[in-house]
Amino acid sequence: MPTTIDTILLRSSLALTLTTIACASDSRPKDSGDGGDGFDTLGDTGQSNVTIGSTDDAPTTASGTGSADSEGDDTGTSAGEGTTSGDDETTSSEPPCVNLECQQVECGGGVTTTVSGVVTIPSGELPLPNVYVYIPNSDLQALPEGVTCSQCGGANSVVPSLGDPGAGTPLVLSITDFRGEFTLENAPAGQDIPIVVQIGKWRRQMWIPSVEPCEDNLIDQELTRLPRNQQEGDLPKMAITDGGCDNLHCLLLRAGVDQAEFTHQSDTGRINLYRGAGGMNSFNGFNLTVASTWWNDLANLTPYDIILHSCECGQELNQKSMQAREAMRDFVNIGGRVFASHWHNAWLQHGPADFQSVGTWNGQNANNPAHIDTSFPKGETLADWMFEFGGSAVHGQVHITDKRHTLGTIDETLAQRWLWMGNQSIQYMSFNAPVGADPEQQCGRFVFSDMHVSSGCGATQLTAQEMVLIYMLFDIASCVEPDQPMPQ
Repeated sequence: MPTTIDTILLRSSLALTLTTIACASDSRPKDSGDGGDGFDTLGDTGQSNVTIGSTDDAPTTASGTGSADSEGDDTGTSAGEGTTSGDDETTSSEPPCVNLECQQVECGGGVTTTVSGVVTIPSGELPLPNVYVYIPNSDLQALPEGVTCSQCGGANSVVPSLGDPGAGTPLVLSITDFRGEFTLENAPAGQDIPIVVQIGKWRRQMWIPSVEPCEDNLIDQELTRLPRNQQEGDLPKMAITDGGCDNLHCLLLRAGVDQAEFTHQSDTGRINLYRGAGGMNSFNGFNLTVASTWWNDLANLTPYDIILHSCECGQELNQKSMQAREAMRDFVNIGGRVFASHWHNAWLQHGPADFQSVGTWNGQNANNPAHIDTSFPKGETLADWMFEFGGSAVHGQVHITDKRHTLGTIDETLAQRWLWMGNQSIQYMSFNAPVGADPEQQCGRFVFSDMHVSSGCGATQLTAQEMVLIYMLFDIASCVEPDQPMPQ
């Protein structure tokens, strides 16, 4: 694995017979100083871009390439705008390239260098939509720890954007479609090209062994799955409360997250388990802290990005004090993400007034199939994804087992329906928080499921409703934005 951008550039020069122009003496390798996979900035050396090959028809890099004429005089023409002349001095209207910019090739004829592939969940078994894929041009920066107000396009967002130094200064960027597929246009050519996949605080960087110029490079899917553990990349910090009627931790294990990441909160794992009513006492060699004493204090919640509540077989209001219900609401308001299964509707039905306002709990029994609401973009993507990968036999429909009917209706100005049955049975809904605030003031997200969603740790095949939950788990980790498009 390369440690500096200079290594990448050197290997690329050997593979592509690159000829470096100008200030070669200043472009020597530098020590990154931290021993990590660092980029050294080459732009301040004055190094020009490079020409690939030796004929007039050879592809060239995008800008700043100088060329002397065959007679060896002191004049030449830049590949960018303007000309060069004078006593051994070369000037250009374009700034010098920096790092992998120097390996972006001008192919001509409408052709470009592309990198394409598929992003999957950690296990590698299921492609995933709405994931950012990019090639960084500098070091990745550490992601913020703990609850974060991450709005799409907001000042504190963890969403990568072109040129953002916090995200490693992405040079080219794409987002996966409902098939999990992506294409990066105008990718740099060469060996050991870094590539990053990211959704929220799930992030993994790998290296493409070789990118050939002026053609499409389909890369190995193993390079673009999300990380299974901290050694492979970044994972959000999650708390899971176990319950007597659902086991959400099993679904994360089956999605490919390493069991070693499931630890006591005093340990270093990214997923901490707490014991809810009827839940297990121990797991993976440690005893679980009782949830009813943990969620009473907002300070206990803020170290986490996401909290997942497994159904406890009842509302268990005696174990959810009003102080706890307010703390859970406050956690969501400042950027926390909460997923609640079935009887954890207590946080809403009996929560603070703003949480109570999102829905009515008068659900009525209804028969299969459940319908995916395709009236908003992410719902449409969910329907396409489920149909593409076998979760739906009929587009937009899902067969539900172990369904419940507590949530009847929602306030559509506050919340979004995702999955519904009959006239008065909503199986999945979500809302952004603070409830009713202007979108630019909303930081957190709450997802409610009126069904049990995990068939246990021993199951080998995902059910349709577990596929829906997989989609929702990664969606809840991403930046917050209105579900319905804003009026123009």
